[in-house]
Amino acid sequence: MKLLKLSSIALCAAIFCGCAVTENGGLSLTGKTYSNQEEIDIGINQANEDLKSQVVSKNKKQKAILNRVTKKIIKAANKPDYQWDTYLIENPEPNAHVYPGGKIFVNTGLMEMVEKDDELAAIIGHEVAHAILHHTIKKLTASDNSSFVTGLAIAGASQAIGDDDEKSKLLKTGVATGATLAKEYLIDKPFGRGQETDADKKGIDLMIKAGYDPKYAITFWEKMAKRGGGKPQFLSTHPSPENRIKTLEEYIAQKKGVKK
Repeated sequence: MKLLKLSSIALCAAIFCGCAVTENGGLSLTGKTYSNQEEIDIGINQANEDLKSQVVSKNKKQKAILNRVTKKIIKAANKPDYQWDTYLIENPEPNAHVYPGGKIFVNTGLMEMVEKDDELAAIIGHEVAHAILHHTIKKLTASDNSSFVTGLAIAGASQAIGDDDEKSKLLKTGVATGATLAKEYLIDKPFGRGQETDADKKGIDLMIKAGYDPKYAITFWEKMAKRGGGKPQFLSTHPSPENRIKTLEEYIAQKKGVKK
């Protein structure tokens, strides 16, 4: 209990001593920020690296559907400064991801689960939302800075503990462990879950603006939930399928002009 208390005090002191907000909304303890062009360049570089180990699919039917839906969602996003590109990847895992500035990767395994354009629009809307909400850059900044917070906490606690006898070494080890765990479960993981929920909601807005029925976001996540597996929400950077569906249902119910 004493170790946990010491690490908590040190971590809190580090957090409250130096937090600021970057231009993109991320935490900044070190003063590092990213311009819009830097963000786009990061995305281009990451996408190019990703493509080195991926096989781009030649499935014409899936590519046509993907391009059709993506075009409408990107138009709704209204970010002409982004360098939007969509890649259909040969991979049986039902997954998709986006890089800063608009590089969207969608697996063939996900396309096989999609039964109509509206379901795919839910996924593309979610990924485009991550991009326009600057989530990768915010995550990068928060991750860098939460590591910095951990370092400050450990250094501060070490100075407070002082002596180099065996008891002091044990205390320092406990502080380091506590600070690292606090970083992971109080900063990094909740931040990820918050981003996912924000992207879900913004994705619904994009779906509606593009003319798609947002209720099909529910049907798709219900399918994903039936696949099972996954960690408890507390230990995950993503909401549990059940909580995600509940949040989407509540958000969609608030939207005007949605078909009942």
